[in-house]
Amino acid sequence: MKKLLFKELRLCLNPQVIVFVCLSVLIVIPGWPSLTSFIYTFMAIVVIFPIALANKDLEFTALLPVRKTDLVKGKVMLAVSIELASILISLPFALLKVFVLNNIEGFEVNVPDLGINLILYGIVLFLCGFFNLIFIPWYYKNPFKIAKVQIVSTFIVIALTSVLIVLFILIPDMSIFVNTFTGTALIVQFASLLAGILVFLSFTYLSFRLGAKNIASVDL
Repeated sequence: MKKLLFKELRLCLNPQVIVFVCLSVLIVIPGWPSLTSFIYTFMAIVVIFPIALANKDLEFTALLPVRKTDLVKGKVMLAVSIELASILISLPFALLKVFVLNNIEGFEVNVPDLGINLILYGIVLFLCGFFNLIFIPWYYKNPFKIAKVQIVSTFIVIALTSVLIVLFILIPDMSIFVNTFTGTALIVQFASLLAGILVFLSFTYLSFRLGAKNIASVDL
């Protein structure tokens, strides 16, 4: 498993991917819709597949003593690593904004937003799982053609993210509720995070199973 992930890191990562992953630090910007910071995560994932094609990753892996399903497993592991890295990188900057910068006079911008809370990260995990479920199985129907699946999958997840951002802007009471850290609101926050984790795990596992099923019929 470790060797498979190491192979993915060597063949499929480049500086562009790393930059996209690190852009979750933009969550610290005042007035910046918090969900927007994670759009770059999906861009990082779609970038690794053309890199893999250019580096003959499929052909190379097919020569190794591994099953076809391991091709999918390696990419899913890499995608999950990118998603979790993006979330982890954002955390210290999110905490900096909430506990330090927002307490500086003139820094905080009072615009209705999802904000920084457990619900935010529950939604991010849901979006990651949802993206995996769309992108991975579709890509492995024909892993030598990437453009259409790249564009459509990214458009869908960005559109959904935009709808969620606008929803919290248009309904200020919802924004106030999700940024309340007491009573029922706090329970909803923990429940939302747990739901996000479960959906992420379920959708990602399903994306692997469907991707493995699709690649079984592909001639490498």
